[in-house]
Amino acid sequence: MRALILADDSFARREAPMLARLEVGLSGEGVRVVRAVPAECLPQIATPVSSQVVGYEAGPNWFTRRGRARRLLASVAAALDGAGAAAAADAPDLDVIHCFGHDALELAMAAARMSGAGVALEVWSGDMIGRARALAVERAGREGEPPLILFAPDLSMARELRGGIQGGEAGVLPGTPELIEVTPWGVHPVAACRPPIDPAVTVSVAVLADGQDARAVFHVIDALAELATRLPNLLVFFDGDVAARIGGGHTVWQRAKSRGLLDRLSMVGGMEGHREPILHVDLLIQPEAVGAHHSLTLDAMAAGVVVVAREDPLVDALRDEETALLVRRGGAREWAAAIEGIITDPARAQRLRDGARAFVRDHRSPSGHVAAVLRGYERLSGLRQLA
Repeated sequence: MRALILADDSFARREAPMLARLEVGLSGEGVRVVRAVPAECLPQIATPVSSQVVGYEAGPNWFTRRGRARRLLASVAAALDGAGAAAAADAPDLDVIHCFGHDALELAMAAARMSGAGVALEVWSGDMIGRARALAVERAGREGEPPLILFAPDLSMARELRGGIQGGEAGVLPGTPELIEVTPWGVHPVAACRPPIDPAVTVSVAVLADGQDARAVFHVIDALAELATRLPNLLVFFDGDVAARIGGGHTVWQRAKSRGLLDRLSMVGGMEGHREPILHVDLLIQPEAVGAHHSLTLDAMAAGVVVVAREDPLVDALRDEETALLVRRGGAREWAAAIEGIITDPARAQRLRDGARAFVRDHRSPSGHVAAVLRGYERLSGLRQLA
């Protein structure tokens, strides 16, 4: 089997570790893998020894999409079969184009139409559910469309994708031929033992935001500002790239300044793509409930970072008082009470650490992710044979 993993700019940068783990696992199962990312991302992407990474031209202009898809396929053919074989073929012999990210979807569909490959679409967030449903409706009744399967990172996302219909771990989107496969992302557990959180020394907090709900982010900033008056050693890290998308790029900085938090706040560019320092903080805070899945959250759980998050019915990994401490309404006072409650209760913090590690070990292994993806690829292969 030959697979192209196609990621947009945001996904290629944020989820590079997860994509690399998936490639290594697939290669170990005999799949020939090529990863394609926007050309400007190539200098930041580490290439696993078991696969190859090529660049493609990103852009929203549909007039150029076919040409960009053709050049992408030529690069993939050269990576898989060598330059000579690529020059002699119209398109590479591909089985699957596995699409990660909103901005790569149209290019993935164009490349699939040219190559005859099926498309596996990763549905990783609440807004991606809407895009997947719209795509299914657009394809209904059309001739010659490439086979499509939708990958959901957990059962809650799959159920929402099916429109609330309950069932097993795989199903069909009502009214369409689209298949749904549950493919939980996996991370490696960390064996190291972390010391208890000590407010007398330093308390470090990282805020993992998506930038879709500015009000939710501001409530967390207000809560941390209140806590800073009682915790003189509080340090806060925020993703600078996400901050630039909220309210024109200055509102996070302005909010922190107006609340007296600015001297405790550090902006980290591309925090998810440069996650190693973040895995050494005490707490990971997720302000928004937008159905977004992040492998950084799983990495934090595996590393013993306590997760405090907004309750989100589309993310199964967030289990209150088991893997994380969940905040329901999301007001500043509720956030402050939750965060301070963890900082001042070492036994509770340790229970959450232990529960999160056990969850990752039992339900979010890289090998389990690879097995689920392979199962989805095989189902997609069956659809291609029927087409």
